Amino acid sequence: MPGSSAPGGPSWRASSPAPTAAIEGRSSSTAAQVHLRGPADAIAHGIGLLPEDRKAQGLVPGLTVARNIALPHGRRLARLGVLPRGCEAALAGPIADELRVKATATQAVRLLSGGNQQKVVLGKWLAGDVRIFIFDEPTRGIDVGAKVEIYHLMNRLTARGAGIIMILVGAARAARDERSHPR
Repeated sequence: MPGSSAPGGPSWRASSPAPTAAIEGRSSSTAAQVHLRGPADAIAHGIGLLPEDRKAQGLVPGLTVARNIALPHGRRLARLGVLPRGCEAALAGPIADELRVKATATQAVRLLSGGNQQKVVLGKWLAGDVRIFIFDEPTRGIDVGAKVEIYHLMNRLTARGAGIIMILVGAARAARDERSHPR
């Protein structure tokens, strides 16, 4: 498959069917089998992906914080196919505040730190009805303080009953390397 992220890492991209196929199965909350044909099906079933490469797969860097958070919710927000003025900011503001994103709603995402960009990606799913979060390398490329915040957010999500699938290829590789090359 195209798109290997790293040697020994997953060989898929967010646009391929592999990530959704990996979580196909039975959900204890619905007790029904779910077949996902792509990202839209995953979103409709309450599944959100925080991709490993947030800049290429999780954000539209030239758009604002508010617009990035609102992107997956356009159909829900639109009235007769048009987004009412201010609806994106109204949706994104409380979420950005809860996540402590250090930016204004009108700031371009490309200008944010890696940790704040990751919070915006997470904010997209918090704005909807996501119950299962797939975190692919959630702390890659962010500072220590942002890492702690991301892990605290994950704890709050699970306390609210959300499920989290975490992919940590780098950590697994580091552990494997440590076992094969002890100091």
